[in-house]
Amino acid sequence: MVANAHLAAVVASSPDGIISFALDGTILTWNPGAERIFACTAEEAVGRSAGFLMPDDAGESRRRFGQAARGETISFELSGRREDGRHVDATVTLAPMQAGDGSIVGVSAICRDVTEHRRMEAELRARDRQFLAFFEQAAAGLAICAPDGRFLAVNDRYCQAVGRPRGELFGLRMHDITHPDDLPRNAVLFQHLVDGGGAFEIEKRYVRPDGSSVWANNSVSAIRDDAGRLTSVIAVSIDLTDRRRVEAALRESEARFRHMADSAPALIWMTDVEGNLTFANMHYDYMFGRPAADMLGDGWTAVVLPEDLEAHTGAFAAAFRTRGPFRHETRVVDRQGQVRWLRCEGVARFDDHGEFLGYTGCSVDITDAKSARDELELRVAERTEALAESERRFRTIFDSAFQFMALLTPDGMVEEVNRTAMAWSRIGPEDIVGRPFWLAAPMRGNPALQAAVRDAVRRAAAGDVVRGEHEMRGAGEVRAIIDFSVKPVHDGAGRLYHLIAEGRDVTEQKRASEQLRQAQKMEAIGQLTGGVAHDFNNLLQVLSGGLGMLDRRMEPARRQRLLDGMHQAVERGASLTRQLLAFSRRQPLRSEPVDLAGQIGGMRELLDRSLRGDIQIQTRFPPGLWPVEADPGELELVVLNLCVNARDAMPGGGTITLAARNAPGLENGDLRGDFVRLSVTDDGTGMTPDVAARVFEPFFTTKEVGKGSGLGLAQVFGFAQASGGRVDIDTAPGRGTTVTVLLPRSAKAPSRPARNVLDADELREDTALGHVLLVEDGDEVAALAEEMLTSLGYEVTRVASAAAALGALADGRTVDAVFSDVMMPGGMSGVALARELRLRRPDLPVLLTTGYEASAADAIAEGIQVIAKPYRMASLAAALEAAIRGRKIPAPAPGPCDGRPA
Repeated sequence: MVANAHLAAVVASSPDGIISFALDGTILTWNPGAERIFACTAEEAVGRSAGFLMPDDAGESRRRFGQAARGETISFELSGRREDGRHVDATVTLAPMQAGDGSIVGVSAICRDVTEHRRMEAELRARDRQFLAFFEQAAAGLAICAPDGRFLAVNDRYCQAVGRPRGELFGLRMHDITHPDDLPRNAVLFQHLVDGGGAFEIEKRYVRPDGSSVWANNSVSAIRDDAGRLTSVIAVSIDLTDRRRVEAALRESEARFRHMADSAPALIWMTDVEGNLTFANMHYDYMFGRPAADMLGDGWTAVVLPEDLEAHTGAFAAAFRTRGPFRHETRVVDRQGQVRWLRCEGVARFDDHGEFLGYTGCSVDITDAKSARDELELRVAERTEALAESERRFRTIFDSAFQFMALLTPDGMVEEVNRTAMAWSRIGPEDIVGRPFWLAAPMRGNPALQAAVRDAVRRAAAGDVVRGEHEMRGAGEVRAIIDFSVKPVHDGAGRLYHLIAEGRDVTEQKRASEQLRQAQKMEAIGQLTGGVAHDFNNLLQVLSGGLGMLDRRMEPARRQRLLDGMHQAVERGASLTRQLLAFSRRQPLRSEPVDLAGQIGGMRELLDRSLRGDIQIQTRFPPGLWPVEADPGELELVVLNLCVNARDAMPGGGTITLAARNAPGLENGDLRGDFVRLSVTDDGTGMTPDVAARVFEPFFTTKEVGKGSGLGLAQVFGFAQASGGRVDIDTAPGRGTTVTVLLPRSAKAPSRPARNVLDADELREDTALGHVLLVEDGDEVAALAEEMLTSLGYEVTRVASAAAALGALADGRTVDAVFSDVMMPGGMSGVALARELRLRRPDLPVLLTTGYEASAADAIAEGIQVIAKPYRMASLAAALEAAIRGRKIPAPAPGPCDGRPA
C-alpha cells in the first residue's frame, strides 16, 4: 500500500502528463501534469476518447495508439491545437500496460510540453535567417574571416567586388587578394585587431584574377567569445570604383570625394517587433564615439539633431505601420560634434510563417555625396540649358536647310524630318515620324524605289555612305530628280546611333547640265568639223595640185612620184574615214592572227616619215611574243595615232618606245585569260589628272583648232573594246605618258607574213635654181608642195615645224624664200614664224598658206603674203614669185576644190 501511495504521489507531482488508457482508447487516469499540458481537468478527461487531445491529429493518434495496444513502445512529437485553440508542441511516449500474466490490459502515455522549447528554437532559426538575409542582401560586401585571415564566409557583393567566386575565396586569406602596395599598412592594422585592438577602417585595393585592381573601403571589426578570445573577424567592404569614377568626372570635387572615400560609413542595425533597436554594428562606435550597445533601444534620439528627430521618427513609424520600405535622410552629430547627413534605409523581415520580426537596415554617410549631388544638379541644369540652346541652333539649321533632311534610327525608322522635306511633300510630322523611311511620301506607289531606299538604309547601317539619283514624288503629282544619300552617324566611341538621309532637288540642275552637254556636243562637233575639214582640205590640196601638174609634161619618174602622192592622199582620206567609222562603230573589224613584232616593225618607215627628225623610235618585242587577234589595218592606225600623240607631247624631241609582252592568266575587271600588253611610251610633257581622265572622250583634244579632231585616242579606245581588250593610260606632268593596249592572245598562228596597210612615201631630193624652205607638218601636203616647187624650178628643204625652220636657218644655209603652213604644231604658228623671221632675217621673203579665213586675215593684216588652200601650181608660182620680188598678192580666196575652211 505504501508503494502505491508513493507511486500516486510521483504521478501527481510529475510536471509531465501521465495518462492511462483502456484498450478501447478510453482515458482511465489523468494526472495534474496532463491537466496543465492539455488544459483539461481529470473530471473532464477521464472516460473520454484519446482523440479529443489533439483534434487536428486524431487520425494519426489512433494509429499510434493501436501500435502501443499491440505491444509496441513508441515515441513521437505531437503538434497541434488544444480544444481551447492554443498551439501545443509535446513529446509523447506510448507503452503497453501488462497484467501479471503478461497480457496487455491498457496503454500508458507520458507527455512532455516542449512548446516553449520549440518556440525558442524557431526564434533562434529566425535570427539565423535574419542574419543570413542581412549578410547576403547587404548593400556592402561582407566577409567573415578566421583570426589568420582565412575566409570563412562571404556574400555576393564581396565576391563581385573582388572578382572571385566563393569557392576560390575559401582557399585564400584576405592578405592574398590585397594589393602589394597596400599590404603593409593593412597587415599592421589587422595584427593590431588580432592582438586585442579595436575596429579599424582602411581604403585599399583588391587584386582581381585578371590583374586589375578595385578600390574598396573596408571596416574591419573583431568577434570575440565570452572570454575575450578572438573567434573571427568581420569586414564590411564598400566598392569605391563608382565613386572614383565620379571623382574623375568631377575633378573640382576630387578633394571632397577623397574625404568621403576615407570616411564612407556603413551603419548596420536591426529592430524588434516594437521598433526598438536590438542590434547595432561597431561602426557606430567609430562614427559616434560611443559603444554600439548605447544605440540599443531608442539610441537614435542621442545622435539625430533635435530639429530632425520628429521627421526621422515619423518617417520610420509610417513605414513601420505598413511594413513598407523605410527611406529617409536625416542629420546626426558625429564624434567630433560635426553635423553629418545619413541616408537611412530599412526593410521588414519575417520568419518562415510570415510573422513580422522587425526591421533590418543600413545607414550611409552621404554628406559629401549630397554636396556633390547639389553641385552636380547645378551642373546638370547648366548643361541642360546648353543642350537646349544647341538643340535650338540645330533645329534652326535643320529646318532652314534647302535640302531635304531626315534623322533615322539604325533600322530606318524616322525620328526627325526637316520642314523643307515636309513642305515639298505637304505632310506633317505625324505622317512620317515613327515610320519606316522607305514608306515615306516621296517613295509612295513605287516598289522599286522603296526597295532601293530600304537597301540604302541597310548598307548605311553597315557603315557605307550610299548616294544616288532617283525620281521621287512631291505634293500631288509633282515629280523631281533627287540627289539622295544616306550615311551613318557614330558616337565618340564609334558606335552607330543614327543615320542621316539627305535629298536635293537637282531637276533644274540636270536640265541645265543637259543643255550644257548639248552645247558642249555642238562645240565638239564644231571642233570635229574643223579638224576633219582641215585634214580633207590638205588631201584636196594634194589631189587638186596633183591633177594640175599631170597636165604638164614631166619625166616618168616624177610623174610616178606625183601619182604615188595622190594615191597616198586617197589612202589618208580612207584612213580618216575608217577612223570616223570606227569611232561611230559602223566600221566592222576584220580580226585575224597578227604578229605584233612583224606588223609594227614594218611600219618603221611610215613612222619615221610621220614623225620629226628629233624623234627617236625604240622597239622592244621579246622572243616568244604571242600573236594577237586584231584587225591589222586598225592596229596600224592605233599605233600611228599613239605615236603622233607622243610626238606632239615632245616639242623638243625625245624617244618613243614601242613594247609588248605576254600577260598570261590575266584577271583585270571583266578581262580574264591570256593577253598581250602593247605599250607606247614617250618621255614628253605628260598630262594632268584632269586631262588624263578625259583623253578617251570623243572630240576631246588639247591641240589647236585644226590640229586634231579629238578622235585619235577615242579610236584607240574603240579598237581595244571591239577587239575584246582594254586600254589604260599612265601619265603625270613632267614624267611622260605610257598608253597600254591589252589585246587577246590568238590561238592561231598568223597565216601570212606581216604586210603594212599604210605605205610610206619616198624621200626625194631634187635640185633647182632657187632654194625654198618648206614648213609643213602634213606629210602628204608637204610631198605635193615639194613636188610642185621642184617642178617650178626650186630646190626644196622641208621641215615639219616652225622651231625646225628656225633651226634650219640658223645653220647658215642659203634660202631664197620660206613657204609655210599657218597652222603648225609645237606652239608656234606660221604667222609667229613670219614675225620671228622679220626680226632675224628681214630680207627673207615669207609666203604662208592656210585654209582658215580667220588665220589668213590675221596674216594679211600684218603684211604677210598668204595663198589659200587648196591652190594650183600656177597660183603657187605666182604667189611665190610675188613674195620674192616683194609684191603684194591678192587676199586668198578659196581654191577650186575648197569648201568651208577647215
